[in-house]
Amino acid sequence: DKTLDITLVYMGHEPRVHGLDRISKSSRRIYQKSKDIRMFKSGFGNIVLSTPAGVLLDVDAKKLKVGGEVLFKIW
Repeated sequence: DKTLDITLVYMGHEPRVHGLDRISKSSRRIYQKSKDIRMFKSGFGNIVLSTPAGVLLDVDAKKLKVGGEVLFKIW
């Protein structure tokens, strides 16, 4: 079984993660080219992509000029 474990980090009594939105699903895969990757939540959020170079954040995929399947957005 492949799982992704996420540990929440707190700053004081506020969580660092405020939301998570799953994009690709088994019934609907969403792909994005490197030139189409845009900032999310004015740079305060991240998009996680599965690329040929591995699982990357949007900024890293943009730097490496690789696109892939959009897994989820986190902010």
